[in-house]
Amino acid sequence: MTGILSHIMEYEPAWLFPVVAFTSVHFFSEPLRWRVYTEEIGTIQFTRLFYIFSVTALISYLFPLKLGIPVRIWLLGRIKEITVAAIVSYMVVDGSIYTLLSALTAIPGVLLLSATLPLLPVLIGAVALAATLYLIGSGHQWVSTHLSPKLQDALASFRRINLRVLLLIGSIILVDIASQLICHLLLLKVVGMDLPWITVVAAAAFAMFVGIASALPLGIGVYDVTMAGLLMGMGARPDQAFSVVLLIRLANLLVCMIVGVPSLWKLGLKYADIQNRVAKVRP
Repeated sequence: MTGILSHIMEYEPAWLFPVVAFTSVHFFSEPLRWRVYTEEIGTIQFTRLFYIFSVTALISYLFPLKLGIPVRIWLLGRIKEITVAAIVSYMVVDGSIYTLLSALTAIPGVLLLSATLPLLPVLIGAVALAATLYLIGSGHQWVSTHLSPKLQDALASFRRINLRVLLLIGSIILVDIASQLICHLLLLKVVGMDLPWITVVAAAAFAMFVGIASALPLGIGVYDVTMAGLLMGMGARPDQAFSVVLLIRLANLLVCMIVGVPSLWKLGLKYADIQNRVAKVRP
């Protein structure tokens, strides 16, 4: 790890600006999608949604598990126009669409990587991909059969989402995913790796999907090992492969701090408030 960090310090700082710019797209994407979801229930300022999602992204980095999710529900619940049922519905819908589009983006990567890398890791990813598609496809039937009437009522907001909203949400998510893939391409140039861009994009799409499918906070560990392993399978040195992964994490953390800390102040929150809320939901 020390060797990788010293290696990173040798890079020119100019790379930071475009990487941070493309990384920032991800932090604007989710509140923008929620602005689209909530159009029908009143005028909710995008800036307020942005502050809420920035704070909960910060919590996801600072605390273990997915503690940002219950805190997000708490903060969104303070907006009088949004009911808890609507919050749950939009979270389920948004997560499903994001996972589905990530899976569909990863399919070309699985096909391309299967021709260039050992079969086993690609096969594992393909199984995970097929399982995700199956779960998403059968999820609605399971919900209708097993969930309590109270939770089924929460799906009413989902049923009100029309085709225009779905197309808008899908477009925003695809821009989000594309920006993350561009970050990977930029960082490969930074560390001096000369690999075909299409292979790099395929590997990044596949690793990002595996991280999402793992259901771990930010895909920590799963994405990192998958991405580094794929890069080394393409001929990258270990220090280069892990430098790319670490730089991706550092860029996300940097943007998260830049937008998250001021958002605490904008929402009138103190760090102690977040600690107390996390303590209530920590298992």
